[in-house]
Amino acid sequence: MKTCFLLLPGMSNLSLVLARETLRTANDCLGTESFSWECRTATGTPVQSSDGTKIAPDVTGWQGAAEFDLILLCAGSEPVQHLPLGMRSFLLQAQQADVVLDGLDQGVGLLASLGLPIGPSIAKIGSILNPGSVRLPTGLAVVDMMLSWVDQTQGRALALQVAHAMGHSPDTPQEQPQTMDPVLTRMQAIMMANLEKGLPLTKIASSLGLSLKQLRRRSVSATGQTPGQLYQIARLERAEQLVQNTELPVSEIAKAAGFASPSAFTRAYRLHFQTTPRASRAARSHIMAA
Repeated sequence: MKTCFLLLPGMSNLSLVLARETLRTANDCLGTESFSWECRTATGTPVQSSDGTKIAPDVTGWQGAAEFDLILLCAGSEPVQHLPLGMRSFLLQAQQADVVLDGLDQGVGLLASLGLPIGPSIAKIGSILNPGSVRLPTGLAVVDMMLSWVDQTQGRALALQVAHAMGHSPDTPQEQPQTMDPVLTRMQAIMMANLEKGLPLTKIASSLGLSLKQLRRRSVSATGQTPGQLYQIARLERAEQLVQNTELPVSEIAKAAGFASPSAFTRAYRLHFQTTPRASRAARSHIMAA
């Protein structure tokens, strides 16, 4: 199954990394290179992502649209002033060849503005782990999107295996203190759904009909932890899943788990786990090689 990532300036490098990591993990689970991918850019030259990273195309030109099974338009928040005619023609050729077209981040809206059909992986399926949900394909929701693609093309069993390998499985143990308080259960659900960008605690409290002071008192009484501490634990547990089950660099894991910088992530990780992310990953690799 061949995927083309079509990159526009300002696209999210994190979304691209997570999408490719999901496909790479699927290949690892299968033991074969069933999924392949390449990057093309709208300009045919390196484009700068939203975090300043410059990404060069693997292939230039607009030939071979029908060769792909999936084309993902990767666009960020920057307005697109002009789309090359060659790119438009490439997408139209892909549509005529029944190639699935979809987008990461604002790529979905851009496809819609071009009058092109959007694939079912986001619009209809949402999360393979939570089939009733539909989320904008950005950040960790990109993993859900790519799991849906694995599900469609290779079956549910492999998709769930990949999800588990990436620490994205619903049965992954969490260290967050559990509570029978339905308000705090909702609080933790909100936190888990907003790990990457984070929500201010005041906004979480307001959505629960409480002041921050009331929420703090309720949380400490039931769990012994403040809301801020619980949020930090959730971020660190998500980060640990990615450290142990993916090859993502520490800088990308820090972003995915909602930390302001890799150094802030490493400090928090060391304080919580008594080791560094790199040391933890190295220890895992040593055990697996033994």
